Amino acid sequence: MNNVFLRVGNLLQPQKTSPTGMATDKAWQTMVVNPPPKVVIPVMLGVLTAGRQSVNEARLLEARILEKLDSVSELDLDFRLIEDNEMATLGRAFQQRPFPGLESLSLSQNKVEELAMPQIAKAIESGHLANLKKLNLYKCGIDGPGAVMLAEALQSGNLSRLQNLELSYNNIGDMGLVAISNALASGYVPAIKTLSLGGDIETQGEGFHIQGSQALARAFQSGNSPLLEDLQLWGVVEEEGFIAVIKGLESRMVGCFKSLYFSDCKIKLAGAKALSRALQSPSFSYLTLFGIFESRLLGDEGITALAEAFKSSNLNNLEYLYLNYIRMKDKGWSELTSLLEAGHLPNLSELYAIEDFHHISQASAEALAKAYHNNASLVSKVAVSKWPSEELKKKVENLRTVNQNLRASTSAE
Repeated sequence: MNNVFLRVGNLLQPQKTSPTGMATDKAWQTMVVNPPPKVVIPVMLGVLTAGRQSVNEARLLEARILEKLDSVSELDLDFRLIEDNEMATLGRAFQQRPFPGLESLSLSQNKVEELAMPQIAKAIESGHLANLKKLNLYKCGIDGPGAVMLAEALQSGNLSRLQNLELSYNNIGDMGLVAISNALASGYVPAIKTLSLGGDIETQGEGFHIQGSQALARAFQSGNSPLLEDLQLWGVVEEEGFIAVIKGLESRMVGCFKSLYFSDCKIKLAGAKALSRALQSPSFSYLTLFGIFESRLLGDEGITALAEAFKSSNLNNLEYLYLNYIRMKDKGWSELTSLLEAGHLPNLSELYAIEDFHHISQASAEALAKAYHNNASLVSKVAVSKWPSEELKKKVENLRTVNQNLRASTSAE
């Protein structure tokens, strides 16, 4: 008996085969027939790329892959640890014929690198994935040249229905950001609603500089992303670049935003003021989620600047506010608790203010308790790294519970 190798997870396991080299019927059925496509496709790709099949066996396996691809509208291969050569095989499969039923392709945390990206780009350019609404390439090892290939495929016009493009935690740099921005500005991706770009600069490369940031701003100003409502941007390492992006968003040439998230961006006082002005514009009147993460130069001065936007009625729809790892201390907390006590951000459901070293102080926690006490409408959940005491934590939670119960009883009447 010869051996053929099945890929299970990220391990190649030998299986008994017939004298012709084909896996036994039981193993073949387990591999190809019973599991759902999102489970079986990585296994088949592993077998195919192992290179131990005859020509006829390889053709049969390729046919089985195509058959499985025909049967799904959402192909979720997230976290399967699929290798670059296997992803290249998937890309070539997509080139064989149209897949009009496929609307969502999620490949996060697999390798889409120098072998796979050209094949996936060719598949897009062929028009065989024309009905995709979601393309998730989170943390796939895509670099600048890879992003350029993807951008060129986007400009083919064959992803005109794409609504969600997830490219975060890839090291595309300014080269990739310029290319993707130009694709957005071209008008060939007019349906885009959700866009996620960049990554943790400590692990994902050098981040975005002025060239890439200005290109993204021009894309926003082009008017060719009229439906954009959810932006997640990571790693803008120059404040000038961040301000350029904000001015692009403020141009009112994009959609009405529901979610806006910045992480690892260099935001100081000037950037905070620019952001505050933008948040008070009509484009953000429907915003329900706003977040800043890992912008450690923001601090209390930045919070004071942003408070002007938080106090405006323009953000009355905001439900989730994330201000994590921004070095906020008592002055910043004073701004937040004062505006909450005054009844601003009336629909706020959750406020996250997590810090690694600067926990909420006794004075700030007392100010928060006072806000709950004086504003019976305040029911927002507040999450911090550590309370100064369990007693004060319980006091705040009890005051919030009282307000929640009062709201519930008022609604029931």
